[in-house]
Amino acid sequence: PRAFPLTSSGKVQRRACRALFLEKKDEVAFSWYEYDETGEMQDRHTDGDLSILSYIKDHDPSLDPSRRVIHDCLVAYLKQAEHLGVDRIDHNRSFLSFGIDFLGIASIKEELERAFDRKLSLDEIQRFDTINKLAAHLGPMMGTSPRDFAHPTEGAITAWLVAKIATLAGISPKQIDTKRPFAQYGLDSVVAVGLSGELSEWLGRPIAATLAYDFPTTDAMARHLAGTKAPVPTTRKTATATGAIAIIGIGCRFPGAGNPEEFRQNLKNGVDAIGRVPESRWTPTEDSVPWGGFIEDVDRFDPLFFGISPREAKSMDPQQRLLLEVGWEALENAGIAPDSLAGSQSGVFIGISSHDYARYLPDASPHLYAETGNAFSIAASRLSYLLDLRGPSKAVDTACSSSLVAVHDACQSLRLGESDLALAGGVNLMLSPGATESFTAAQMLSPDGRCKTFDAEADGYVRGEGCGMVVLKRLDEARKDGDPILAVIRGSAINQDGRTNGITAPNGPAQQAVIRQALANAGVAASEIGYVEAHGTGTPLGDPIEFNSLQAVLAPGRSPDRICHIGSVKTNIGHLEAAAGIAGLIKAVLALQHQEIPPHLHLETLNPQLETGN
Repeated sequence: PRAFPLTSSGKVQRRACRALFLEKKDEVAFSWYEYDETGEMQDRHTDGDLSILSYIKDHDPSLDPSRRVIHDCLVAYLKQAEHLGVDRIDHNRSFLSFGIDFLGIASIKEELERAFDRKLSLDEIQRFDTINKLAAHLGPMMGTSPRDFAHPTEGAITAWLVAKIATLAGISPKQIDTKRPFAQYGLDSVVAVGLSGELSEWLGRPIAATLAYDFPTTDAMARHLAGTKAPVPTTRKTATATGAIAIIGIGCRFPGAGNPEEFRQNLKNGVDAIGRVPESRWTPTEDSVPWGGFIEDVDRFDPLFFGISPREAKSMDPQQRLLLEVGWEALENAGIAPDSLAGSQSGVFIGISSHDYARYLPDASPHLYAETGNAFSIAASRLSYLLDLRGPSKAVDTACSSSLVAVHDACQSLRLGESDLALAGGVNLMLSPGATESFTAAQMLSPDGRCKTFDAEADGYVRGEGCGMVVLKRLDEARKDGDPILAVIRGSAINQDGRTNGITAPNGPAQQAVIRQALANAGVAASEIGYVEAHGTGTPLGDPIEFNSLQAVLAPGRSPDRICHIGSVKTNIGHLEAAAGIAGLIKAVLALQHQEIPPHLHLETLNPQLETGN
């Protein structure tokens, strides 16, 4: 080790090593062979003559940019084709000895032609049949000075980067995905700066230390360094503040249902998916309601599918994991290959309110993964990062309305031209007993685990969990692109109660105002509404306020034969809190798709406080 000058971080000082060697002041660490211009091995030199220095000057790939690229291209090819490690590639072994046959020689020819944009013959590859021989033969033809090789091809740079990243990550080049960020291969800021330095030395021109952050993938960096112009983003047309939005895809995991079709069947069959708290979650106390709507396998996740390390996945809130899975499934439901959205002006809008998982993480060893893995902002941003989406990425927490406010914001973003496509929805998981115990003490939960919305015996809601996502697009664009149109959002509105009888108490006039505004924004008359998917918490106070607000807005001017139906998905799966609204929206979409209103459960005697009119 003392034979080489090192930096403070343990790296070899290349220039210092070369200077010591040329001045004959270095310590001997090893001896080597000299090769002639064909790459043939000559006698070992022990007399200290200058022929070794001549070889270093004329044949060292590091002093000849073109030859070094040839070396890197060939090494990368051998790693990929023969699954060889760096330490197993001898530059003086024949290609045949690596098991490369005639077809392999042809592949080498194609790789080099693509990298250097120059036609080669099979005879050249067969005659100069080692890495050193072929590099020595081709180097002069490619240019022997940095100036001649100042603008390598995109293919050559890609080959160099693939070989370099694979070496740094300790994996085979075959495992390098040129579209994945360098960070996913463990390249931190220190390594990124070192990579820029090596690129600068190789290309013979200054390279910014921030290059790996401006161009974070092999493809992007190679295009930039080769001078290949990236596609210029088209200027998005300014959309109007109003306009119809198409729902072109849906994805969901709800109690008793792992996908939209299972959910539809449960709704159709009147399934109540509420059950006792699973033993894997917690053991309810005697004073706590033991009921809830739970989904399965929240502890299961395939991190590598999403390019996430197992270590990071352990610190991620399962809500983030669920969003990745359901978001991906929603895009597939829309007939969209998720990877095809890379670089697009697509937005992500997520409703999320709970953070139970953070309570299980050890306080003694805080680390970055725990912070990012449990931040609401990252819940949305992780989808944008995974799919390389360039539109807005937003987490919304407005309690029970979170997911519908997320959909509203997504629609507005599409109408304003901020987004060309949007993923919107919400997620909620019950991982600890704290909220259930608090809500039980406040007498907010139904003791028997039945959400009896609009019934005279309504005595509280039932907590539930799940995740729902919709894929949104401007209706005219969806029609033009031939997307499946599951439903259309013509208008939406949001507001706040202001100062009412309590910060969590509902307010009738405020509800009437937001319903009227939504109808106005949609350009739809109140009398045209044929179905309302209500919030319907199943509480003695909330149900009459909501129902009577709907009656006040939708009943006037309605003909007796124009019935408006009403229902609530909470009677099936409970109150999903931050994901409650998206569950109701997906239920409504499925009802429209199949032209069938699902049954409303647990209604025996209508609450006498409901003003049904005629």
